[in-house]
Amino acid sequence: LEAVGDGSLIEVRCLDKVKNRPPRRGWFSKAYEVLAYIRAAKQDEYDVYIGANPRKNKESGESAVASPIFLWSDIDCGQEGVDQAERDVMTVGPKPWAVIRTGGGIHAWWLLDASAPKDKWKIAMAQLCEKVHGDTNALDLPRILRVPGTLNHKYTPARECEVSFWGGEKSSLADFITVKPEVELPPMLSLSIKAHDGGSSTPFSRAKDVPIV
Repeated sequence: LEAVGDGSLIEVRCLDKVKNRPPRRGWFSKAYEVLAYIRAAKQDEYDVYIGANPRKNKESGESAVASPIFLWSDIDCGQEGVDQAERDVMTVGPKPWAVIRTGGGIHAWWLLDASAPKDKWKIAMAQLCEKVHGDTNALDLPRILRVPGTLNHKYTPARECEVSFWGGEKSSLADFITVKPEVELPPMLSLSIKAHDGGSSTPFSRAKDVPIV
């Protein structure tokens, strides 16, 4: 919340793919509310995710996302590939704001120094993903990513999600765009807003995204 500024909403989503309990979802504007919700979900053995970009309302899909302020890459490398993946994200350009070990790979986050136009943000995401061999299915604006300090119940026993690197510094969007905007985007980034918002009548349609590790 300190990073995204006042007036933003942080979405927290709790999924259970082991016991198949209904998902939980909440939006919060205060840090203590976010932390309390996450702690309760962890105690109840949910997999806990956070909206990678702040929300402007309590709805679903791309239209619910405020101007993007984060870039990320979801790298599904398995535990044996984590060290190499971390070296890759450290040398691709600006150092990440944070790197999270998810139990099955890493989530690398970059905090921008200003909110980005969505069209340029999508280009930066596509190029970043290609450079670090990230998951092209995890590039959408309303993406949710795992929360450090929680457990990944995809594995038995469950694996800890933990902060591997914390830099805390901001980056410029221009540092991630190296070709003309006419670059072809991956299918996930080429989806229309209608596809994000109108594909399902359930408010938890985003929970069906795969893979989320």
